[in-house]
Formats: sequence, structure tokens, C-alpha cells
Amino acid sequence: EHWREMQDDTLVQRIRQIADVVRTSGRAYQLEPMNSYQRRVIHNAFKDDPDVMTWSPQDDARIKRITLKRRPPKA
Repeated sequence: EHWREMQDDTLVQRIRQIADVVRTSGRAYQLEPMNSYQRRVIHNAFKDDPDVMTWSPQDDARIKRITLKRRPPKA
């Protein structure tokens, strides 16, 4: 019953704690390898965040990781 939703919420809460560290320190943080569904959940959770952005390399040989970075200030 709602197992996937609970797993997604747990994942996002854990990554939001890491994002708070990125927010305060300004240093990028590379997350552990994840499957494509988990990466999608993380990207969607931070797409509207004003301070933290997610980034994944675009090449075919990429390691399945996401990097959290501080969003550059808007000019």
C-alpha cells in the first residue's frame, strides 16, 4: 500500500538534507549511483528550487549519478 510513494518520499527527504548542506556551503555534492526512476524523482524534486539545481552528464558513458550544485544568481 503506497510503497513506492513512501520510498520516493524517503529518497527526496534524504536528498533535501544533502541539498541543505549544498545551500549553506556552496560546494557541489555528487550523489550515489541511482537507477533512472530515482534520478527522475530527484530531478523533478529540485526543478523549481531557487537555490539548488541538479546536474547529470549527458554523454553515453556517464556514471548514473546526479550532482547537486548551487544555482547561479539570476542577473
